[in-house]
Amino acid sequence: MRLIAPMLATPGELPEAMDGGWAAEMKYDGCRVVAAVGGGEPPVLWTRNLNVVTSSYPEVTEGLADVFGGRGRIVFDGEVVALAQGRPSFARLQKRMNTLRPTTALRRQVPVTYLPFDVLSADGGDLMVAPYLERRAALSDLGHELRGVGVPVQILPHWVGVDGAVILEAARNSGMEGAVFKRVGSPYLPGSAHPVVAEGTASHEELLLDCWLDRGRGCTAQYGRLTRPRRLR
Repeated sequence: MRLIAPMLATPGELPEAMDGGWAAEMKYDGCRVVAAVGGGEPPVLWTRNLNVVTSSYPEVTEGLADVFGGRGRIVFDGEVVALAQGRPSFARLQKRMNTLRPTTALRRQVPVTYLPFDVLSADGGDLMVAPYLERRAALSDLGHELRGVGVPVQILPHWVGVDGAVILEAARNSGMEGAVFKRVGSPYLPGSAHPVVAEGTASHEELLLDCWLDRGRGCTAQYGRLTRPRRLR
């Protein structure tokens, strides 16, 4: 099957006002993974660099197949994370990222969870041209099927019209890597870009500003305690 390059970011600025035209998501410190399942084909997981990592996260693959394997092809975009006391730990996740076929012992030691925050296709229908909120509605519908089934897949929540400062404060207090802001009317445009890293202010943290591609109009901003510059979503 054709592997879709995930939608990334280009330099931009924080929105001056968080009105109904913007949505916010928490940025978990994990590994960006696109996942395809259903449509009569085996599940496939791949990274932002289009490296297939299906065998690295068998619990995610099995969970997606159990819930969605009998439906038309579904393609999710999300983050694989390893949680430590309820918070994402990139250090723990690295033990899994560098393992092609994890042993049962490693899977028990470092379990992972897949957090979809977008859906590019549902039951074989292309959703990439649909605006963000329509894709989010489709993702929410799919999320209903995950409730109570005990698989390591959880839909990442989003908020519309919430003040950006409130979101960023919640991200810091929750130990998240940062927050992402997206225009609600933005389509999904596969591609890549480079983030801009700027020095933070009072807390000496780093501010990462990215523009969410929206045919030249949309922006995202990511804010977090980072010890090293690195590419984000």
